[in-house]
Amino acid sequence: MKPFNRSIVQFTMAFAVLTGSSQISIANSVRHEMKLVMTMSGIPVGKMAVELNVKDGNYSLGGSAKTYGASRLFSKAKGQSRSSGLYQEGKITPLVHTLQYKSKKKAGSLNMKFNQAGVESSVSVPAVRYKPGTVELLPAHLKSVLDPVSTILVPVKNNQVGDGRAICNRTLPIYDGKNRFNLKMRYKGTRKVVTKGFKGMSYVCAARYIPVAGHRPFKKHIKRLVANKSIEIAFARIGHLPVYGLIQFSVKTRYGKVVGKPSYFKTLSN
Repeated sequence: MKPFNRSIVQFTMAFAVLTGSSQISIANSVRHEMKLVMTMSGIPVGKMAVELNVKDGNYSLGGSAKTYGASRLFSKAKGQSRSSGLYQEGKITPLVHTLQYKSKKKAGSLNMKFNQAGVESSVSVPAVRYKPGTVELLPAHLKSVLDPVSTILVPVKNNQVGDGRAICNRTLPIYDGKNRFNLKMRYKGTRKVVTKGFKGMSYVCAARYIPVAGHRPFKKHIKRLVANKSIEIAFARIGHLPVYGLIQFSVKTRYGKVVGKPSYFKTLSN
């Protein structure tokens, strides 16, 4: 699995946000589960599942993704990831992120640790190697960033619940262990979602991929990502918290339109 493809495994598990205020209380403890089915041009190609736990001002996210159906004829891949950190009203701060992935040709892992300033350490197996022509990754690029899986959470302030612009209008600084990039999101509107465990409104954001460092700008896949104006991400509220979670996404690719739709989205305990 190429490093960029590894980031796509992470990317499909994640999208999120930073804005801040005071510590939550134990009364805001929740357990939430979400499952998505991914299709390409209407054909099932993958599935993912995420479990969220929030308690005593901390959060933990466990996620898994794998290909299935027709896609396994071309690329049999799976990944497991876990992220944890601090949760405050309107803000998340990652502390630990791990990833294990495996495909037909490669297997690997990533372990990242964070402090209040940003990335403290990042260890990849196999080790990350940058080729000539790569935009240099500098220490400044690793300040105040999110790991890909923590981005599945979108916290807002209490007075911003139900405000689509507060949910969507933001730029997400993401580091996946190799590439540093931003997702610039803008509010598009609302969409009703009905699935097992959930019936209600989602908030749809348009997103643009903006590479920052660790990439080679002349590569075709980078140019296609930068030019892609079709990325949509939808979030729905998790229980009674002022927090939204990924519930749908779609993006057009040269192979067809990739769509993630929920098969399960439910807060199991408040």
